[in-house]
Amino acid sequence: MSENISLWNKLTTHPTVRAGSTYAVIAFITVQVISLVAGPFNLGDNLVQGVILASIIGFPVVILLSIIISSHFSTPKLLLISVGVVIASS
Repeated sequence: MSENISLWNKLTTHPTVRAGSTYAVIAFITVQVISLVAGPFNLGDNLVQGVILASIIGFPVVILLSIIISSHFSTPKLLLISVGVVIASS
């Protein structure tokens, strides 16, 4: 039983799972808002389909980037330095 809890804790705290679930929630909200707004503003079905397609294509990209980033960088500070963003520590 403790192995299951340990596995569950690892899954919920792993950066890839967190990135995937965050992306899924944001993509869902974006698709819902676009589908609600498309009718009154006469944006067309092509825009809604494009947003849905972009959301579907973007999901594996986010997962792969999350795997790459989490395997190469142990802390976010190293990632920030590597992309050229310098944040002064207080």
